[in-house]
Order: sequence, then structure tokens, then C-alpha cells
Amino acid sequence: MHITISPRKDLSELIYSLLGDGTPHVDQFTDEPNWTWRGWCNDREIIIELIRQPLINFIQAQKTENQIQLKRTVQYLLNVDEKTPYVFGNFKTYPDLKEKAGSVTAKVFASYQDTNCPHDSYALCQWIWEILFSDEDWHTDISSWQVADSSQLQ
Repeated sequence: MHITISPRKDLSELIYSLLGDGTPHVDQFTDEPNWTWRGWCNDREIIIELIRQPLINFIQAQKTENQIQLKRTVQYLLNVDEKTPYVFGNFKTYPDLKEKAGSVTAKVFASYQDTNCPHDSYALCQWIWEILFSDEDWHTDISSWQVADSSQLQ
């Protein structure tokens, strides 16, 4: 089976609808008096609560082929970066935050400006998978999959 993905393109609309500045649920969340990016950026419970319903609404509004493409793209990122090690202190302001530095996932999410994406974009992909496809294992052989915009991920 021939599978081609384009991570930045495939996830762009989703990420902006879930975590983009100006979306009502994000604005309401960030208007809370105690909100700080650092305080929530890697907190699984808070992020899942924030994105669960918008994510479900988004996926239900998509055509079947777009749902499949989104699923494959998230699955690709989870598989390709699974063994990329986490590092701490790569973020100057908050040296205790961990990330999969240099990972494909980090490169993809770095291109999404004006969002409140958590620092750990790999974990965000895990949480998206958990919400949408929790009954399925994301592990698969991606060795034959092609990335349409791979030069942008170098």
C-alpha cells in the first residue's frame, strides 16, 4: 500500500483549531487569571481537557479520507520519533522542560506560529492519538511511507 503524508500540511488546520490564538476555547483558557504557558504546557490532564471536545468536533467534521490522512500523519510522527531521546534544558527560559530535540515532530510543530502548543509536541501527538484512536495501537511499519515535504523536515 502506497502511503504519502505531509506532516505540516496534514496537521496545520487541526493544530490551529485546537490550540490557535483566537479560537474561543483557547482564548477563554488563556484569559484565566492564573494562566501561564509554563504552568500548563506539559500537563496532560489540562491539555486533554482543553482539546478533547474541539478535537472530536474537528475530526467528525472531516471527510473520511481526511480523517484517515490525519490518523496516518499522527501515527507516522509517533513511530518515527519514538526512539528519539528526550533532553532537558533545551529551552533557555525553562530548563526543566523536556523535548525530543531534533525530532521530526519538533520540526513540524515549530512551524505553527500563534498557537499555544505544549512544549512536548511528541506528547501532544500521543494525546491526540489517545483521544481519537485509543482502542488502536499506533505502532506500525512506516519504512515504506513517503513524506511529501521531507526537505522541510531536515
